[in-house]
Amino acid sequence: MKIYINDEPFETDKTNLSDLLATFTSDKKRIVALVDDVPIEQSKWQSITLKPEQKLELLEFVGGG
Repeated sequence: MKIYINDEPFETDKTNLSDLLATFTSDKKRIVALVDDVPIEQSKWQSITLKPEQKLELLEFVGGG
């Protein structure tokens, strides 16, 4: 199915947000996910079902000095 991640088209066979994010990183503590402009708590990622044409914004926090 086609979804949009950070305004870029992306093809995936993943059906929930948690599985999709696992393809990008194993350190989910640094990720913030918005689905259709709504922030989703990490505790709810497994229950979020992805739909075709849905828009996701993924932000990753990085430390440094």
